[in-house]
Amino acid sequence: MAFINHIIGPRGENAYRCDTQADRSDIVIDTRPRRRGTALWLLAAVLLFATLAWGRSNKAQPQRSGALDGTKWSVTITPLAKGEKPVADKLVFDRGMFDSTACHQYGFGKAAYTAKREKGATSFTSTTRNAKEEIIRWQGKVMGQKISGTMTWRAKQGAAKNYKFAGAKA
Repeated sequence: MAFINHIIGPRGENAYRCDTQADRSDIVIDTRPRRRGTALWLLAAVLLFATLAWGRSNKAQPQRSGALDGTKWSVTITPLAKGEKPVADKLVFDRGMFDSTACHQYGFGKAAYTAKREKGATSFTSTTRNAKEEIIRWQGKVMGQKISGTMTWRAKQGAAKNYKFAGAKA
């Protein structure tokens, strides 16, 4: 029968003592200094770094493209479903933010927008939200003094309502 006893030396080194019935004095000394908690600190550092990196990449940060900043557009929003009437609206692009003034009455406010210039036109997208967790996704294109696009209003639960809009610079 053998017994292994763990002994800590005077300088913090690990020593192991093997006691057997035949020989009770075998001592093996590990001269490596004992590193208490190093693995735990390393694990904590890795988890902290991963959390910060994930949070930074997933955080909704406005991309301030500025391609349409300082412009205002008078548009008419037309429902694609029958039974609803067209609505006059003003779309405002300012400091990387998009705003539909007609949607204020439903609790929607400003939201970041992204824009991309291609072949003489500027396309944009924006997603606005309200307190009822409804979302409006805007996609449009500006060509010179004209603007047009689509708007999809999605309730928290329920079907999406689709609209088109068109207008000119205000």
